[in-house]
Amino acid sequence: MASSIQRPRVHFKKHRAQRAANCARSNAATVPELENCPPPAATALAFIHRTDHRLLCSNSEFRALWRLDEAWLKTRPGWSEILDRLRIEDKLPETRDFKVWKAAQLERIETRETSPELWHFARGMSLRVSLQPLKAAVTLLLFEDV
Repeated sequence: MASSIQRPRVHFKKHRAQRAANCARSNAATVPELENCPPPAATALAFIHRTDHRLLCSNSEFRALWRLDEAWLKTRPGWSEILDRLRIEDKLPETRDFKVWKAAQLERIETRETSPELWHFARGMSLRVSLQPLKAAVTLLLFEDV
C-alpha cells in the first residue's frame, strides 16, 4: 500500500517541475519573471546565465539543499564560484580531478547539454541533476533527490 501512495507523489513532483520549466521558458525575459514561477515541490532550482554562468535566481529548496547564504546568492555569484564554495564545504560528490569535473559542468551549461547526471554522495544521498535550456540565454538547473 505504501508504494501506491508514493508513486503519485513522484509523478506530482515531476509534473510540478515541468510546470516550473514551462513557466520559465515562457517568462525568461527578466529575473523577476523567473522568480514568480511556481516552485516544484522538493526540487531545487537555479537559473544560470549561459554565457557568463552567473546565478540569476534560485528557489528556497536550492538554498536549503546546499545550505548557502541567501545574501551571498543575491550577489549573483558565478556557477564556478558556487561549485568552488560547495567543494570547500565538502558538499559535492567526490571526484578524481575537481578542475576537470568543474570544467565539464560549465561546458554542460554552454553546450545546452540536457542529459541528466546522477551525483552520488558519501553520506548516501543521490541527486539527479538536469539542465533545461531556456530562452534569453538562461539554463535551468534542477536538483532532485532520488
